[in-house]
Amino acid sequence: MTNIARVLVDEAHSQAWTTRPELALKMNPQNPKDASFAMARARAESHGFAVDVLESGFFSAETLAEYDIVVVPHAALPEWEATTGVGSPTLTSAELQSLEDFVRAGGGLIVLAETEQPKYGNSHAELAARFGIQILNHTVQDAENHFKEVATWIKPVARTNARFNLLAGVSEVCLYRAGSLTALEESSDNIDTVLVTSSSALPAEAPVLMVSQAGRGRVVVLADSDIFGDDSIQDLDNQKLWLNLLTWAAPRSEVADTDVVENDMTSLPAWAHLTAAITELRAMQSKDGSIDSSAHSLDKAAELVITMKAAIQDLIPHF
Repeated sequence: MTNIARVLVDEAHSQAWTTRPELALKMNPQNPKDASFAMARARAESHGFAVDVLESGFFSAETLAEYDIVVVPHAALPEWEATTGVGSPTLTSAELQSLEDFVRAGGGLIVLAETEQPKYGNSHAELAARFGIQILNHTVQDAENHFKEVATWIKPVARTNARFNLLAGVSEVCLYRAGSLTALEESSDNIDTVLVTSSSALPAEAPVLMVSQAGRGRVVVLADSDIFGDDSIQDLDNQKLWLNLLTWAAPRSEVADTDVVENDMTSLPAWAHLTAAITELRAMQSKDGSIDSSAHSLDKAAELVITMKAAIQDLIPHF
């Protein structure tokens, strides 16, 4: 199967998270899940993303050239957190420029921030600011809308007038000791708020998930990194949100960047194959969606599903 996108996860700048289980064990021998993004990586790979790790070195045009999405997890000085122990959490000006150029040329960027962001000594705030999003120095608490009776494990709510839908299939998520965000350019059409704290939180109705379109690329800033850790990603709909963020950040093809109208899809061979297979499969199904093997061939049904999957894969670049 063709990969949806090629993802590079940064572990070369004193990240407090790693996709490598053996390193997570060294970072946190008592609770390696609290340092591990291994499950997040596995979920991404099982859903069509190719994931690599930047284990050392710097961001540069050459480093980023073969990737579609860069994920920058929370990073810290060693006095605050156990980290990968490689590199500095502070990006150089050349690295920041390389990442900005990467996005504006069509790349995707996901920045996972944290509570009390300034103390960690990383460049997340400076990186997010290049795309119009400010990371604030907060620790959100919510006495009413929280998870497992912990006031700092907040359950944010969807922004009702969000322009971009990153919440398909997501009913509830939990952020664990989250900070908050704001737009540096309130009037910008390129910046959108997706999730905010509830009306009972402190601060109330504060953005915690924001996105930005910059040039041909897309940026996601989330005010919490624990949400996708091995000890949290299976809570509520956290896993689904992770996959949605990756999918939204993935570059669109040249076709998708033009004024293509929905009806144009019907002229594509893949659309014809998809609709024909769906129609034939639907005729085999009972009202509950099942297929009676005494009346229909399950092998034929399987062939139709394979046809549908292939057609969907062919259509992805056109959306």
